[in-house]
Amino acid sequence: MPVIQLVAGKRVLQQHAEQPKSVGEVANDIKIIDQASALEEMMRDHAIQAHRLNHSAVSATHCEKCGDNLPEARRKAYPGCTMCVECQSNMELRKKIGRM
Repeated sequence: MPVIQLVAGKRVLQQHAEQPKSVGEVANDIKIIDQASALEEMMRDHAIQAHRLNHSAVSATHCEKCGDNLPEARRKAYPGCTMCVECQSNMELRKKIGRM
């Protein structure tokens, strides 16, 4: 279920929280909560799997953007890294600004 529907469901639950509910409304509320829990579990499992895959990745020895040497400490700390700290920071900042 898309996150937008879950957010909409949460709003509906909040709006009706103080009103008496019918059995059907309670059942619908439970369904929404179950779907939100399932989505949260799926997202957590995906994050764990991505983390595990990343730790088995091979790091580059040189930055793919500027060509500088990647220190061994960085390669050990972030397996699979392909950019130096400066280039990685610049890329993340550009992405963040692009989303704003």
